[in-house]
Amino acid sequence: TGTGPVEPEPEPDRTTLRGAAETSGRVVGAALSSSALASDPDYIEVLTREFGGLTPENATKWGPLQTGEESWDFSTADAMVELAEGADMRVKGHALLWHSQTPEWIDESLSAEALQTAIEAHFTTTLDHFGTRVADWDVVNEAYEGDGSMRQSLFWSTLGPSYLAEAFRLAAEHAPDARLFYNDYGIEGLNSKSDAVAQMVSELRADGVSIHGVGMQMHLTR
Repeated sequence: TGTGPVEPEPEPDRTTLRGAAETSGRVVGAALSSSALASDPDYIEVLTREFGGLTPENATKWGPLQTGEESWDFSTADAMVELAEGADMRVKGHALLWHSQTPEWIDESLSAEALQTAIEAHFTTTLDHFGTRVADWDVVNEAYEGDGSMRQSLFWSTLGPSYLAEAFRLAAEHAPDARLFYNDYGIEGLNSKSDAVAQMVSELRADGVSIHGVGMQMHLTR
């Protein structure tokens, strides 16, 4: 028995940035702020028309998500993911572990055991909440200084340099289908920092740690 003719996939709209990227199998994305989501429909119209990927600017960072030791607020992040789903956009979460924008109670008073427990709860709760709805994650953000040394953040000083590899292992455990990224700025050229990041990625992969790419961050102003 036949199944009839198969309808061809629609051609991408080459008049949009999104469509032009799709012709070569690429996704071009943009960040979305909570203020734009709430009050700028023109921004949303351009975002969903021109871009195939969406990254919450702040809504999936640890501090905005975990408002207290036992309390969480996914409302803004969920609204952004729902917008992306309605527009058939790929979502990248940013960023699971960063020395900035952490909850207020994450500080130097925590023991190594307490900090690791908090990180595990954050990863578990966040990644289990979103599941496969978020396809990509920046797992660790800005862990290196410009000279190639590891940033002496709370994570580094309390847990030691192995915290970075452990974060990727934890992310892979709770988001096995996601693509996992390290993200940093100032690494788009050849320098001490980019060398250190390249070596870190090589060592993680040699140790069997899941890491799928590196984000090269920059900020533009107008």
